Amino acid sequence: MRSLLLLATLSLVACSGGSGAEDVPERSLETLRLASLSVRVDDATLDVSAEAWRSFQPIADAKEQPLMTLVRVRSTGAPLPTSLALDGIYLIRGEEVHATMGREEETRASGARFAEFMVRDGPPWAPGDSIDVVVALKSGGATTLLLRAPRVAITRVD
Repeated sequence: MRSLLLLATLSLVACSGGSGAEDVPERSLETLRLASLSVRVDDATLDVSAEAWRSFQPIADAKEQPLMTLVRVRSTGAPLPTSLALDGIYLIRGEEVHATMGREEETRASGARFAEFMVRDGPPWAPGDSIDVVVALKSGGATTLLLRAPRVAITRVD
């Protein structure tokens, strides 16, 4: 199914189920902290932004709600390169790293200039904290690109 989805979307593809943490390559904290804020791929310049929140809305039979993170990869200068695939999302707070695969929940049009990935299984870090969000992208060859969105505030939804 994964290769069919890759062919259908022709770009950043996410795992379709579960947390996917077992599929995410392990990367050192030092490597993740050195991730670029933007990177050039062919005629496109890529960057990443993110929003993170915890919901505290009352829900019957709900256990503690995990951190939710929406990650946006944006391309300027040209559409997203078709040779890119998602290789993991890393949420970093202090010395802690939570590695997971995001999920692209909406189909992107051909020639799109952005892609959104949702992480629904984050750790229960407190609202008011800030995190760095790093997205790993595989290019056509074996090259991995790391993009970082620094100091993303965790908000609270009541």
